[in-house]
Amino acid sequence: MIQKISTNHRGAFICFTSGCNSLILEVARNTNMATCDIENTIRSVLSKFHIKELKKEQRQILDNLLRGEDCVAVLPTGYGKSLPYQIFAPIYHTLRDEKAVVLVCCPLIALMEDQVQRIQKTHFVSAEYIGSNSDFDVKARSVDVILASPELLVGNKTCRDNIQSLNVKVIVIDEFHTIATWGAVDKKEEEAFRRWFRHIGELRSLFPAAAMLALSATCTQKMLKKILKVLNMTECPNFVSVSPNKQNIKYVFKKIEHNIESSMLWLVEGLLKYKEKFPRTLVY
Repeated sequence: MIQKISTNHRGAFICFTSGCNSLILEVARNTNMATCDIENTIRSVLSKFHIKELKKEQRQILDNLLRGEDCVAVLPTGYGKSLPYQIFAPIYHTLRDEKAVVLVCCPLIALMEDQVQRIQKTHFVSAEYIGSNSDFDVKARSVDVILASPELLVGNKTCRDNIQSLNVKVIVIDEFHTIATWGAVDKKEEEAFRRWFRHIGELRSLFPAAAMLALSATCTQKMLKKILKVLNMTECPNFVSVSPNKQNIKYVFKKIEHNIESSMLWLVEGLLKYKEKFPRTLVY
């Protein structure tokens, strides 16, 4: 069970530490938060996704979002970095008795469609990919998670005007490294492959109280500093990361001659000697 240890700001802030990783939630007066078991709420929502428990890093992300704090997460592909924001809305609704919307800014249609399909399979959390203005009024006001491109969320005035009416509590920037690559933050705007990527930080002005979550599987420290500036996340956001290095994978860089036969001789000899036991190898 979770133990209530303090109440501040005329009862508007309640702090819980036992059983929830020092989770601090701002709650409205006269809610049932004081008797709510946060851990049971999280477990109940996870069960809808057929997941028993969160990984440590996933829980750190979720806790930051529930506190209303910004977070940067660099986690390997397939680690489950999308799960914290997918379960945020129903958890928030249960704890606060208030509907929350998660707005996801994503660079690729294929990624958005995949996320929507995964979420909708739960039959518990609703999600929609918004591809045009005509989609918006039909879909957006009844869903928990909205996914759209930077061109629509930032570059389209009609969409910007519409989304401001939503109770957005979390802004997710998926694949945030594309801000530096496709947005070309080091170059002139007209040289950018997709110029609206460099303006994603403007979403903060639409929802100043929302927490921002930046997600990526590949981002260097040099790139990160530039991107945080674009996203207005320079105030030392919470950082969650896991090394993508795998013990059973290694990279070998070798200078080769301009002779395909001599260059590939090691591969032929290895296959002849070890046959099916030869390590799986990619040659670039």
